[in-house]
Amino acid sequence: MGANDQNLFRESSQNPGNRESELALEDYLFADASRSNCRWESFGGIGSRGFLKDELLIKLPPPAPHDVMHDKKLALLAKRSLSLSYDLKELKGQQIGEKWVERLIEAARILQLTETEWYFVEDDDKGPFSPRNEIEALHALELNVRGLLMTVAAEPESPLFNLHKLVLERLNGLKSDSTAPSKNVSEINARLSTWAAEQGIKSMIYAAEFEGFGRGGAASTNLQTGDLVIEIPQDALISEDVAMESDMGPALKETPELTGETMVLLWSMRERHDEKSKYAPYFAALPETFHTGLGFGIGGLKELEGTLVADEIIQAREISPHVTHFSRINESNNTLQLFALRQCKAGEQCFLSYGSLPNSELLTFYGFLVKDNPYDIIPIDLDLPNEIPEQVELIEKYDVLSYHMVRGFHPLPTQLVAALRVACMEEDEIASFKADPRTVMISERNERDVYESLLSTFDSLLEPLEQQDDSSPEDTEETDPSDWDVLLAKQYKEGQRRVLESVKSECISKLSSL
Repeated sequence: MGANDQNLFRESSQNPGNRESELALEDYLFADASRSNCRWESFGGIGSRGFLKDELLIKLPPPAPHDVMHDKKLALLAKRSLSLSYDLKELKGQQIGEKWVERLIEAARILQLTETEWYFVEDDDKGPFSPRNEIEALHALELNVRGLLMTVAAEPESPLFNLHKLVLERLNGLKSDSTAPSKNVSEINARLSTWAAEQGIKSMIYAAEFEGFGRGGAASTNLQTGDLVIEIPQDALISEDVAMESDMGPALKETPELTGETMVLLWSMRERHDEKSKYAPYFAALPETFHTGLGFGIGGLKELEGTLVADEIIQAREISPHVTHFSRINESNNTLQLFALRQCKAGEQCFLSYGSLPNSELLTFYGFLVKDNPYDIIPIDLDLPNEIPEQVELIEKYDVLSYHMVRGFHPLPTQLVAALRVACMEEDEIASFKADPRTVMISERNERDVYESLLSTFDSLLEPLEQQDDSSPEDTEETDPSDWDVLLAKQYKEGQRRVLESVKSECISKLSSL
């Protein structure tokens, strides 16, 4: 179970046609509170009834020095007059103004932006910027305020308590895939639970079957934010040390070029067939087969021919395998711990996020797809003019980029439109235009060229995505199981087609309004 800033547990189903919500993008449950980037500080003395005398600051952490978005994040915070420090003592009475809270959350969202999310942020866009960004921002604030509550005395109806309540409500109000588990626990799942208990594993979830998703983790009790969900002793974890201490250790030591991951892989390949192995119940509970893009056959690759993911799969086969990074061991008790980021009711499915990954990566390394994945993007690389000084000046002054992206069911990015406006300028427009191409249309002719150019680009990208037969990518009942790769390939192409059709529709709409 990966938990490097991951969340809610779900084991991957082996039914690729039933994975529309597998990623659980909105559900971000497990998080390691001990590794939070949040900060809190309090100043002033404590009064006799528990009120702070001077000031109570909620301090958001500045971007890390190594953050590639460091300067841009600080610039955007300044542009929007957002602070990293918020004083609760400035509030009057017991009430917390909605605008005050929204500005605090807006600042937290900016601090959690990735490069891709940043590209799509418009001037008037206050967020949420993505499911991942929203959950990270709210989680950071919740840890921040909770930490402050644990160190100061405050009345139950104080602004600090009310703020914590509001943040929790936002966290717990995020969209959830709530599915009921099967009431019948399979023999394999029962043995897995028994084995886990014997290994000293403490768990507030149990293995269960969920209709449409396969096996996953169901909460055995009502979980609240911050609750310890799973605690695994270090000696129960499969690791490089386990492989080296086994009877395979001497052979592995004689091959120094092997990486730790490769050692564990070789050890696992043999160990899973040993009925006397300590991990036998665990290996028995694993799926017999696991299909990913790395295992695509000729049929699947042919179906993907001409798409962006085809090259990714071929390149991935030539490099080191994809490795999931795990949570750090808690050195105080030598256990791996996963905590609840938000509440999950008893019997509900708990989810572990795979991260903000596009379908190309999910297909290649995990073997499933998410319908209308908000992290699916189509890259567009422009050849910007570099000879006419006035055009070059515009490009440099307004930071017009050559690399761009589009995503489905969202407006076309301002940066992309601005770049094309500059690229499509004619001589008279170059000499006379002095405004910001990100906000001002250069001319009706220029604007028409921009959207016609985009339409031509999208049409060329759509060509390899057209279905080669009349079968629906959603129709899995009559598909030969041996053609799982062809089925996944068709589903991927359908998703990419939907993205391109949506941005193409916007171009047509813009042209019709000129």
